[in-house]
Amino acid sequence: MQTSMISHERLSRMLLCVTVLRTGVVTFRTSFGGNTTIEQMRERAKHQGKSTTSRFLPIMQLIQTTSTLYRLPSVRFYVYICDTYCYEFRDLPLFVIAKPSNREGILMPDDTFTGEVSWEQSCASIHQNSCSPEKKIPIIYFKGARTGARYRMEKKYNKVIEDHKWGTRCIFEAYAIESKIMQVNIDGMHEPMHTWCKYKYLLNMPGHQPWSYRFKYLLTMQSLVIDIVVHQQYGSDTSDYNTRWNNFFDAFIRHNRDYVQVPLRWVEGDDAHNEREHIRVIQRVYKIFAYFEKNAQAYRDMVDSCTRRLTRISQAAVYHGMSVVINEYADAIRSASIPDVDTRLGLVMDTPVTPARGVKRRAANSTTRP
Repeated sequence: MQTSMISHERLSRMLLCVTVLRTGVVTFRTSFGGNTTIEQMRERAKHQGKSTTSRFLPIMQLIQTTSTLYRLPSVRFYVYICDTYCYEFRDLPLFVIAKPSNREGILMPDDTFTGEVSWEQSCASIHQNSCSPEKKIPIIYFKGARTGARYRMEKKYNKVIEDHKWGTRCIFEAYAIESKIMQVNIDGMHEPMHTWCKYKYLLNMPGHQPWSYRFKYLLTMQSLVIDIVVHQQYGSDTSDYNTRWNNFFDAFIRHNRDYVQVPLRWVEGDDAHNEREHIRVIQRVYKIFAYFEKNAQAYRDMVDSCTRRLTRISQAAVYHGMSVVINEYADAIRSASIPDVDTRLGLVMDTPVTPARGVKRRAANSTTRP
């Protein structure tokens, strides 16, 4: 199994300690900023751009807004703000934004629900650009970055992609070159998400990690979503692997009713197996396309079912869901014996953190100014 063990310094950058009081007061603590306010984190996010720490701000805003809308119990909890899984402390009750379904963790809404563009605003933009199935272009479509592209494939189209990972997007791109029913664009200019509404079938593929932020947005586009699910196996132990990664909103949807799920079993270091598996998955995707093209009612039923369920996830539902998670956690720690979270994670958060390169440079420049 992949342990993905990292240094305490790097791990500490991904932890947010949250203390909630019955009075509604919420305090935040990070290893790189100590006791931190939302305003201070907003300033940090301005300078650091799309870094790991920039994800802290929307998570903090989510929790703070939840505390103003709902009466929360006095409780302290830790949020692991990262798109990877925290194998280092998999026995601790950490709040996470995604996790393999066969691993421990407390799922909460991810940082894009309350980011610079809120979930509600994104859904409104997508709804304005949606159209009926009859007006959609009947192809399988994917647009994204060349992430997760660490797979070596030399035989087809002379493509050589260095390093080693699943590389699903690149492999699909190679096969789509000769396809009349699939278009995979992982290069070129940025496209607003709402432009994808015009395609009848939308692919969700893994990037650097086996889950993506985009999935929930695809489900709102009134197109049929085909989700490529990576099951990760590290090493030779076939009994120990990561199954499908789950997110907060997965409680609202179900595969084969609201969307179609296609599993892909990826085995570290087994190139022959991985190439066969990708070919099998691509063939499966083509069969799914053929089936729904011949069965318009089945297409309509699945898309309508998905749309009904996604409309239940309003911005208010996100805050309500966060309040439920916090309340249930507080109840659990009062009634169950759990590991000493504060002691173990406190040591990690107290690990000295080297300032980011950009922060060093700004500090140095500020001392030279008159």
